[in-house]
Amino acid sequence: MKQIWRLNNWRSRPEIRDDRRAGLRCRIDREVDPQLRRACLDFCKWLRREYLFPVRVRVSVKRDRRIRAKDGERVCGTFWWPYDSCEEPYVRIAAGDFAELCRKWGEEKAVREILLCIAHELTHYYQWINDLKLTERGEERQAAMQSKLVVNAYLSQRQERAGADGFQKLSYYAIFRFDPDGINISFPDLPGCLSCAFSEDQAVPMAEEALSLWLSGMEYSALPPPGPADAIVCRANESVHRIAVSFRVKDGIIE
Repeated sequence: MKQIWRLNNWRSRPEIRDDRRAGLRCRIDREVDPQLRRACLDFCKWLRREYLFPVRVRVSVKRDRRIRAKDGERVCGTFWWPYDSCEEPYVRIAAGDFAELCRKWGEEKAVREILLCIAHELTHYYQWINDLKLTERGEERQAAMQSKLVVNAYLSQRQERAGADGFQKLSYYAIFRFDPDGINISFPDLPGCLSCAFSEDQAVPMAEEALSLWLSGMEYSALPPPGPADAIVCRANESVHRIAVSFRVKDGIIE
């Protein structure tokens, strides 16, 4: 199947000039899950390396559970194309139900669903920029097929890269306890793995550093299995976050 993301019909459109801003930008609400944030940023970096974006398009990943479309329907994602050639298109993606998707399908599939939604709406961008004449049903069918091609290619390359490097992503659940003087971080599955932060922006990097240091001390020892998220009991001032770091692992042991 031919990827319409690589079409260059847009070169014949006079309003798409060389002096127009090009590229892909990604903006993510602070409230979006940190794991999903990193996955979306990594995906968008890969897209910028693989594809041309002749007119700058912005992808906004929102904390909302649904986005209101032009017809008033509440949907997972939307693409807005400009009527004025001086304006820039944008994509909005709803990520507020990511935790629910993780509980339903697991984190890996939940992330894939959000990436598919991003790729689906960006396919509409390429339909618009290449001036493809399709029915509304045809646009949606093409977007569904093209988004799978793009996301599968991305995930395949990422898996090959991880396999070639010999690295494995290790993830454990952390509890963030919000106290008046800051955020205290602990890992229920890893005794003694503790950290703290002054703000939410600092909490995830500090948790990653603590996890990395703790796992580094597990050299030549079997890694402890992560417990299920639903087994973690949180108080009113606490929240659970999945923290991941990469290590070279062989037979369940850090090399």
